[in-house]
Amino acid sequence: MATMANSKLIRRTALLRLHAAVFLFGFTAILADLISLDAGSLVWWRLLLTCGSLLLLPGVYAALQKLPRKEWRSIGGTGILVMAHWVTFFASVKLANVSVALVCYSTTALFTALMAPLFGQGAWKRQDLLLGVTVVGGMVLVVEGIELSMMLGFWLGILSAVFIALFTLLNKRFLEEHSPKVLTFVELVSGWCALTLFLPLLDFGVDWSLHWWPSSWDWIYLLVLALLCTTLGFVLQLKALQILTPFASNLAMNLEPIYGIVLAHLLLSEGVELGWQFYLGVAVILVAVIIHPWLLENRQNAVS
Repeated sequence: MATMANSKLIRRTALLRLHAAVFLFGFTAILADLISLDAGSLVWWRLLLTCGSLLLLPGVYAALQKLPRKEWRSIGGTGILVMAHWVTFFASVKLANVSVALVCYSTTALFTALMAPLFGQGAWKRQDLLLGVTVVGGMVLVVEGIELSMMLGFWLGILSAVFIALFTLLNKRFLEEHSPKVLTFVELVSGWCALTLFLPLLDFGVDWSLHWWPSSWDWIYLLVLALLCTTLGFVLQLKALQILTPFASNLAMNLEPIYGIVLAHLLLSEGVELGWQFYLGVAVILVAVIIHPWLLENRQNAVS
């Protein structure tokens, strides 16, 4: 009985850690909206601060010293996708709003499922295609419910979801050989280096007249974004994944857009400029996204 009680306590603690991580991730888009920097500069600072904090985690520096140089190059390439995801995601927040950016982000699981066969990770499944049709229908409603001025932000949000889906598929093989903490550090450093080179060229069709150096409040928001919403959230998620099943993890991570949209309404008073079609489309997409882990688990149980 004691062993069973301990097992339940360990699982409950892991679930609390995972949902705390997802809750922290839900603040990401809100902080991006509050920070006065443009998307490129914001990501540049986030990458720099996050990399610095990751170096302070136990074992990271020692493991980096043992990593072969050729591995740095191969892993680093995927880091550019993370950088591109963050830049386009934050640009979506700036050009549309938090809710639109998060709805677009919620399609990541769908894009991952649809692109997996192109990377030799199984064949297309009927459930995935049906979910794809459902999400497309939801996205049509979302587009009908937003203002024309938000359309560029909407499409950048979709591009952001494609980038992170590609990253997930390419990163899977590296996770089999390297520590997630080391892997994340190398990828983020590579993304920061690439962004440093291309930052002056970034332009999403608007005049980015905002300053590059953060203001006093920007520093506070950036530190919260990097240290709490990125590094702490990452550590909590890793600790939880040591105990929980992939199903529990996927289901919780798919709740991130819901947390973010609710927080945006509470903290930023968003929603006045969005029509009823937007919310109907959001409901359709989120139902499909939340159902997906159940379908995936049932499929895996049927195979086994």
